[in-house]
Amino acid sequence: MNIFIVIVIYRLKYKESSTIKSLCLPDSRHNIKIKILLYDNSGDPQQIKSKDAAKYIYVHNPLNGGLAEAYNHALSMIDDQDGWLLLLDQDSDLPSNFLNDLADTIKEIADRSIVAVAPHIICKNEPISPCLVKMGGKLKQIQQNYIGTSGEEIMAINSGLAVRVSFMNHIGGFNQKFWLDYLDHWLCRTIFMEGKKIYVNSSIVNHSLSVRNYNDISLQRAQNILNAEVIFYSQYKTKGEKLLYIARLIIRSAKQYISVKNKNIGSYTFKTAMKLILNR
Repeated sequence: MNIFIVIVIYRLKYKESSTIKSLCLPDSRHNIKIKILLYDNSGDPQQIKSKDAAKYIYVHNPLNGGLAEAYNHALSMIDDQDGWLLLLDQDSDLPSNFLNDLADTIKEIADRSIVAVAPHIICKNEPISPCLVKMGGKLKQIQQNYIGTSGEEIMAINSGLAVRVSFMNHIGGFNQKFWLDYLDHWLCRTIFMEGKKIYVNSSIVNHSLSVRNYNDISLQRAQNILNAEVIFYSQYKTKGEKLLYIARLIIRSAKQYISVKNKNIGSYTFKTAMKLILNR
């Protein structure tokens, strides 16, 4: 069994990454071949210490192509079509048995329609992933003790998600339209539309999700997220779901006016909703 791991880092020394600090290799009983790619989107390259040189493959991209480019680069390096690609951000706190649990899950999967494995993700003691996708794109949190697949659509965030290499090559790799934001929504939607499944295993990962609070992000980042969201709903959802999404956007903009310090964020959300109504 081969698991290729890609850890995307940005403006952070690799030794300071909580993901890298907490990543423990699986037990020898699993007979797994592990390769780890550190894909650095920072402006300046960093020196990999000699003792770590054999452990990591380091790639520096000062142009910052986001997540999609990093994931596609990792995908291009994998020869084993039966292997798995594990996606990790720099800010995850992985349990010591994370790779052991993933390996056990992969070994037990006999159903080839299962093309992804997702852990439970917690941010500041609150579960955030995976979720069931309801009408209009509303997300319903899956219970933390849930293990298995679902006949309903599942959305899981990128970090911690493992995907079959053969499936990713089948769909042409990671979609560059979603170079940074909404890539996970696109991937999970594509899995569902292809008639495939996501398996939720027992691992619980603590993750720092920087974009969860609009008071913690810039106007530009908020605009990038919303622009990607609009593309996703316009191109990958039904007309009915898009109408519900527009209604939710209007409600969101009102909430942002009240709760977000930068009122330009709420204004941009409202203007975006109006543009969608006019362009229906």
